Amino acid sequence: MRIVNNLSALNAQRMGTLAVKAQANSIEKLSSGYRINRASDDAAGLSISEKMRGQIRGLSQASRNATDAISMIQTAEGAASSVHDMLQRMRQLAVQSSNGTLTESDRGQIDAEIQQLIKQVDVVANTTEFNTIKLLDSNTSSSFAGISQSSLDVLSSKLPGWINDGLVAISNQLGIDLPDSPVNRPMNISYYYDSGSTTGASMGTADGGATLTLSVNLYAFLDGSGNLKPEGVLDTLIAHEVVHALQFTEMPYATTGGGEANENWFTEGLAMTIQGGNLFAVTDHNVNLVDPFDGDYRSAFEAVKVLHEITDGGISAFIDRLEAGDTLDQAFANTTQNIAGTELAAATGSADFGTVAAFIAWYNNNGANGVLSYLNTSGDFLNTVSGAITNGSVKGSTSALTLDQTITNGTGLSDVNTHYALNFLNKGSSNPDFYYQVGANSGQIVTMVKANMSAKGLGIDQLDYTTVTGSQSAIGAVDAAISIVSGIRTVYGAMQNRLEHTVKNLDNATENIQSAESRIRDLDMAKEMMIYTKSNILTSTYQAMLSQANQQPQSILQLIR
Repeated sequence: MRIVNNLSALNAQRMGTLAVKAQANSIEKLSSGYRINRASDDAAGLSISEKMRGQIRGLSQASRNATDAISMIQTAEGAASSVHDMLQRMRQLAVQSSNGTLTESDRGQIDAEIQQLIKQVDVVANTTEFNTIKLLDSNTSSSFAGISQSSLDVLSSKLPGWINDGLVAISNQLGIDLPDSPVNRPMNISYYYDSGSTTGASMGTADGGATLTLSVNLYAFLDGSGNLKPEGVLDTLIAHEVVHALQFTEMPYATTGGGEANENWFTEGLAMTIQGGNLFAVTDHNVNLVDPFDGDYRSAFEAVKVLHEITDGGISAFIDRLEAGDTLDQAFANTTQNIAGTELAAATGSADFGTVAAFIAWYNNNGANGVLSYLNTSGDFLNTVSGAITNGSVKGSTSALTLDQTITNGTGLSDVNTHYALNFLNKGSSNPDFYYQVGANSGQIVTMVKANMSAKGLGIDQLDYTTVTGSQSAIGAVDAAISIVSGIRTVYGAMQNRLEHTVKNLDNATENIQSAESRIRDLDMAKEMMIYTKSNILTSTYQAMLSQANQQPQSILQLIR
């Protein structure tokens, strides 16, 4: 028997220490409710849990962010709704003002109400705010989903001085002679575009002493899937639409051989492809092209090429040249086009269609099934505009064109009063105005651009309701504005629905990650109570056994007696 080292007591003390420590650990866990209170409890589990906690907090905040974004969009959509109501009233008044039963004074009263509505549209656009953030004003860095407009104001200031000289020069150069006495020539234009495009156009009656109104509204070109075709849109559409604007000015309509001119002066059987610089003929024609005109057909294509060169080199430089004294015919000079004609069905050939007569002859010789399948302008016409137009406000190369032109002719072309508005409708942008953080991590954002809902942005700031002609034009302009606001509200509604689904997804993700984190971090109370009870019993037993172990060495005293 050994008395120096009481091994039984030492063992009892060691086991008792473990029991006391386990008991204290259980008390700590039961008191906090967590399984992991310090890294030593579960180092790996702590790391995973903390990462999940970051996700949970981020997702919860993202859900609140999305809810705030919904409130912002609802604010903007409500304001857009009020603008819609005003536009509908303006359209109603424009229709009323177009009626011939009204006097000039009556139209003046109608115009007074409309001008107040226009001012109120600007008030709504400039004062609609969310948390002091303006939602609908014109201070936007980008376009609104193919809808909002940015005007080339640089043109407006320079048009009045040279447009009259330019038109007269074109008349002298190309042989248009509008006599003092009216010569009525109804102008019917038919448009044929890709199946995925959207366009609207109207054509008035051209008189020597009356009014020619040419309005072409082109809001967006989409493919069959509803997407804007990316490259070549700005280049090609500007060129194409300016052809429509200049056709009457550039192309004479005198007939050959004494034949009577077709009342459909120019039924456009050609459609500029939305992407690139090619021209395709529509195969299913319902118009018999007879009695060809002896006019310069090339001039229309020259306008295409010139516009390409203008945009490629900078439109401001072109305007500066005109401002320096060059007229339009001088700007168009030395521009030639060689057009290759290819019959789709069989033989391949080329021809220089210098006149309308040559084109119509080719068409009639090839029959209704003949297709001018590939008309490519000479030179590199497939380039697109990159960057920004100097002194303008159109950025990028995914823009469509709205061209509204009214030319009022007095005697000949010597007295020309011009109202000219040139606006670009942009499709999307890389510079959003609003960023909504709707995820827990970097880059998980939803972006939206600001809608310009000012009267100028909607194209209704310069309308004239005091005449029948002005009211007629106003109807189309207000229809376009209604379409724009409808598109804006559609985007708002779609974005709101998207964010509502985002909130649902965020809340679901938060719940599931919280559940996973709870299994790692939270304490199983029943299991821990079992451990605590065991530790408590062992602590009591340890105390009793240590007392017994300390009594054992005393038995050696029996040997001394």
